[in-house]
Amino acid sequence: MSIPRTIALFSSSRRHGNTGALIDCVAGQLGIEVVDLGAARISVYDYEHRNRDDDFEPLMQRALACDQLIFASPVYWYAPSPAMKIFLDRISDFLDLPDLLADGRRLRGKQAYVVCTSIEAEASAHFIGAFVDTFNYLGMHYGGVLHADCRDGYVATRHAAEAVAFAKRLQGAGGARVNGQDNGVDMSRYELAQLNVGVIKGPMDSPVMADFAANLERINELAERSSGFVWRLQTEDGDATAIRPFGNANMLVNMSVWKDVESLSRYVYNSEHVQIMRRRREWFERMDEAFLVLWWVPEGHRPGVEEALARLQWLRANGPGPEAFTFRTAPLPPDALPGTPELNLGNECPAT
Repeated sequence: MSIPRTIALFSSSRRHGNTGALIDCVAGQLGIEVVDLGAARISVYDYEHRNRDDDFEPLMQRALACDQLIFASPVYWYAPSPAMKIFLDRISDFLDLPDLLADGRRLRGKQAYVVCTSIEAEASAHFIGAFVDTFNYLGMHYGGVLHADCRDGYVATRHAAEAVAFAKRLQGAGGARVNGQDNGVDMSRYELAQLNVGVIKGPMDSPVMADFAANLERINELAERSSGFVWRLQTEDGDATAIRPFGNANMLVNMSVWKDVESLSRYVYNSEHVQIMRRRREWFERMDEAFLVLWWVPEGHRPGVEEALARLQWLRANGPGPEAFTFRTAPLPPDALPGTPELNLGNECPAT
């Protein structure tokens, strides 16, 4: 089976700079085209639509013929590059012009991804938010971001590996092919669910919890824009601090779903989340029994609290197994192909 039809829309002041090298590596793995928006003749949005003879509409038709769209841009002052911003603005043509409306609706349901570079550990929330809000408005599905920290430039030994892993996510399910060759990579029909619980040292509005409460929204937003994030448990307030299933006023729960174990591990151990994790003892009582559990769920399933607590109780009673496990004991998903290498993360997650 071939990969879903994919196109990369790229814009940067340097075609062969950091972002160019990153998207070229992704495209090389997928065998797809990279369109340099800066080399196209695309004028700014015109309310009178007097620019319909430029390159935008033909390029948009090529994008509409694809199932997946990758938007690649460096982070310029918390925003995408100028040519990328113009391209996004011009999508309005397909929402305004009567003869383009039917084509514009074809954006609905397509997968959209972001590839970017900056000199920070994480992509700016404002930068990612501009894309995600656009995708949501258009009815597209945001699939995640590949961000490379290039404060020391593009380091092929590190960033190419990240690009290859990202490309594998886009290859689709069922014996994906890369560059026309069967590479044996099978995207699982399962996702990873996680639950962790903790007893806080005081009410959420107490002084002892002030720093934790102040950082909660930021860390939740970090999770949501992390590659591989799928879903998290939350109330209308935007977090899960009001959910107390144990009957203990100080027992918090945190539950989320990720594409795979590696995605969750990267978020936990290789992002700003580590700073919060290291301060756990300031806010949470020590627990003598398991407080984290992972388990595989069918793709699209959103576990309820009761299901999650049952998995935690199973782990506490029986130890790790296929039904409930930890980072160190994580098995492959149930539909893993024979011969797939076992996971070897070697970490335990004290907080997410």
